[in-house]
Amino acid sequence: MNEKYCMICKNCGLKITDDTFNNYCTRCHKKGLLYTEYSKPTKINTTSSNLYRYMDWLPVNREFHNLRSIAGCYKSEKLAKELNLSNLWILFSGFWPEKGAFLESLSFKEFEAIGVLSRVTERTNKVMILSSAGNTGLSAIFISQKLGIPVIVAAPEYACVNFKTTIDDNNAPVFLISLKQAVYNDCINFVSKLVEQVPEIIAEGGVYNIARRDFLGLPILHAASIMKEIPDHYFQAVGSGTGAIAAWEASIRLSGMENYTGKSMCLHLAQNKPFTPVVSAWKSRKRDYKFNADHTTRKQAEKVLSHVLTNPFPAYSIKGGLFDALSDTNGNTYGVTNNEIKAAKLIFENLEGIDIQYPSAACVAALKQATENGNVSNDDSILLHITGGGKLHLEKQKILYPYKPSLTVEKNEIDIAVKGISRFLKSIKQ
Repeated sequence: MNEKYCMICKNCGLKITDDTFNNYCTRCHKKGLLYTEYSKPTKINTTSSNLYRYMDWLPVNREFHNLRSIAGCYKSEKLAKELNLSNLWILFSGFWPEKGAFLESLSFKEFEAIGVLSRVTERTNKVMILSSAGNTGLSAIFISQKLGIPVIVAAPEYACVNFKTTIDDNNAPVFLISLKQAVYNDCINFVSKLVEQVPEIIAEGGVYNIARRDFLGLPILHAASIMKEIPDHYFQAVGSGTGAIAAWEASIRLSGMENYTGKSMCLHLAQNKPFTPVVSAWKSRKRDYKFNADHTTRKQAEKVLSHVLTNPFPAYSIKGGLFDALSDTNGNTYGVTNNEIKAAKLIFENLEGIDIQYPSAACVAALKQATENGNVSNDDSILLHITGGGKLHLEKQKILYPYKPSLTVEKNEIDIAVKGISRFLKSIKQ
């Protein structure tokens, strides 16, 4: 029995007291997310300079002391003035030491990588495999290099070109599979087939993985501790929606603490037009909205600037997913165009003085829409989550080294990938 936390199914209420790397409810399987219930309120360890200052609310037992991973949070002046907002806060999950942000993989996916890789080593002897269109894969590679925990990553060929880290080590226990002419959904399907054929590997689990969500909730805990309150509004760009669900769950935990009692946080979620499945689903206000990944969807995904947001099957309908998060918080969704993203990126960088990624710019564009249509008031407390940025800043201080693919294959060449993974697994056991 794990005395630190138990897991409760959001669908059937089953309570699981022993975490044996459960990603799914043992009674109703994938109908509801497992939610971690911790045995005590979090006590912030102010002597810690990284994410482990919130260790009480993390589903792992071991701390890695060679990590500096933490987000930055500060009150905006220039962007706030531009948007006529009096209480705008910037949560910066990237590299910006001057603002307290030390994520060298440049996005909040670094928290996720630490969480899922830590949990898999504590709970199983298998090697984790995950799919990515960008930040998830880069963060997994970087954290594997830092911690020496093996991982297998499948990503589109266009994304692999951008996998560069501050560590000059292409011999880390990472097996990177580059898929030719692939998009994100191709990688998801590819990984699913590999898991069926290689018993020594285990899928990361996506939104179902409690470590992924609880670690992605860390930026909210950190922001609230700095703001001294739960914000009225929270803005983030979404693909699968896991990060938004994590933010919602973190705010619920915080609302149960004495200093934050009774405060609710409204979710505002952004996507890149024309690929906006979450926006379409929430517009219908139906839990059972039907998503698809047909030819039209694929063409839409190819037209956006922010490819990491192109998950055609977001965690929407499942109990505890986006539908519930948006319903509970009376949330809003926004579709923003490529031109709006470009404009928002330029405005943010000029005013705040740091480079940001396209998903972050989509979030800024959504905030601009919200101020124009009255979804937020001028004096509301608003938290704008810049989920990735600071690459140019990092490049001025450190050299970035490309991590070369271990294997480049067509998306239907499963057998070749299986053989490659088998060789990799043998090499790391020697």
